[in-house]
Formats: sequence, structure tokens, C-alpha cells
Amino acid sequence: MKFHGTEISGTILKDLENIAEDEQIFIMGTSNAGKSTLVNQILKAYNVEGSEATTSVVPGTTLSTTAWKLPDGPTIWDSPGVHNAYQITSRLSHKELENVIPKHKIKPMVWSLRPGHTIFLGGLGRIDFVGGPPGTYFTVFVSSALYIHVCKTYKADDLYERQVGKLLSPPFDEEVSQPLSTLNYTPIRPLYKATTIKTEGKGYKQATMDIVISGLGWVSVTGKDRWHIDVHAPRGVDVSTRNPLLLFETPSQRNPDVKLHRVFKPRRQGFSSADAYSDEAAEETSEHRINYGDDSEDGFGIRGDNIEGNFRS
Repeated sequence: MKFHGTEISGTILKDLENIAEDEQIFIMGTSNAGKSTLVNQILKAYNVEGSEATTSVVPGTTLSTTAWKLPDGPTIWDSPGVHNAYQITSRLSHKELENVIPKHKIKPMVWSLRPGHTIFLGGLGRIDFVGGPPGTYFTVFVSSALYIHVCKTYKADDLYERQVGKLLSPPFDEEVSQPLSTLNYTPIRPLYKATTIKTEGKGYKQATMDIVISGLGWVSVTGKDRWHIDVHAPRGVDVSTRNPLLLFETPSQRNPDVKLHRVFKPRRQGFSSADAYSDEAAEETSEHRINYGDDSEDGFGIRGDNIEGNFRS
């Protein structure tokens, strides 16, 4: 069968070809996992016209099961999402979901950090690079509407207290941050230390691990030697690590469009092998050099939809 233009994986379509016409497939999963989007891509591939699954950032948009018979294929069912209190999306307002749920292809943002620096994912997540070699890569995969901010760790607590709901947003002001879910939920602020990660990097040729904040996104870490990383999230939101989903989303000749954001100026004499590798990567790719001292109050930040600049001092 010839499939029409679609972004869906060819592997999934080949699997569907091998399923008998009288079989039924049920698409199930948590809210906002992308079930209806997947169904629409399948319908597009099979050129099923005049009907599609409703998609929205609002959890619970799919209210009942809906079925479509695929031409010369099985019947596919879309189902309501399962609410999961461990996902951050179950605790967000509509306005906050608009910033957290990706609407476009995610642009990975790579930060080359020294120990003693912190990455804020809006005001919903925080990753502290406590120990490890300078030049370790932190590749952020979140919605392009989410503001990513980097500061020195010793300033992070004060910055959060002053700027949560403002510079560090979402969350937004409490009066407009009423969650859409009816689940009993724990407030999304303040952030708590969810986990401490102590492991050893596998080198710079591929990522070592992903740090996942459920419903928000993930940060892939690439480098060598021993790491000590603390991860903060709203209380009760699941934080985990996994083998990297995308191994090679770091600055290299393989990925000339991946931007490197560096928050330190490499030493020119006696610098480490990690710094040396970062310099090589910078020469191969487009790079933002960010150099600030102790007089910088709040650090710097960027959104994925403005990847070329807008750093704040």
C-alpha cells in the first residue's frame, strides 16, 4: 500500500500492514502523551478524509473512545487519556500548558557548564551541576515556549524566591494558575530536591543519560569523569534517569544546526580535555559565548523559539 505524506515512523506503518483487517487497535496512555496526534498521522497516512481526532493542550479533550476503519487495514481506536498525578501537566493551568506542551518541533539547546551552575526550566524544574569537569554538555529538550535560565548555583535559591512567576515562568501568578485537573494535587511551588545523581560520563561522542521531569521534558548529559547533579521539581512530580533517547544531539559536524551556549570563557592555558573538546565543537558549529562574573545578578536565559539570542543580564 502506498502511504501519503506523513511525519509518522515508517516502522509503525509497516506494523499496521501486518495486522489483519478484522483486528482492532486501541491507543492508550496518559493525558497529553500525543495519542490523538498519533491517530491523526495514521489517518493521514491512510488518506482517511473527513474525520480526525481532536487535539489540544488541555488534558481530557478526548472524552470518549472513537474508532476509524483503515482502508484494507484494522480498526483503530482513540481513547481518553489517563490522568497521572506524577506528571507536572496535571497540575498546570491552561495558560501554563500552552507554554509547556510543545506545538512545534523541539529545538535542543546545549549548555556547556562548569560545576557551580544551575539551569532553570522556567520555574518548574531546576538542575544543579554540583561536581564534574568543566565543559560538560547539558542538552535541554523542552517546549520552545519555555524560558531556560542559567545562573550560578549559590544565587539560585534567591533568584527563585524573587523571580518565580516572573522571569522564571511558568508558573504564572497564583491567581491565574488554577490547575485544570480535578485530581488532588500538590502545589507546583516551591521546588524541592527530587533526586541526586552521582555517576560517570561515557565521553563526548554520545550522551550518557537523560534526566526526565515527567510531563515537562528532559535534559541529556554528555561528558566524561564523575558527575554530581541535583534535580529539583515540584513535590510529587516524578524525576528519573534513563538511557539517552537521542544519543548525538550535541554540537558536532553531525549536527551543524545545534547551538552551543557556554556560560564560561575557556582557559587558554592549562585547560582540561573537556574544555578542549568544547573548543573543537565550537569551531565546528554556531556558538553563543556567554562570559559573566560575580557582578552578574541573575545570569542569562533563552527560549527555544528565540534561539539566536536575547540573553538577559
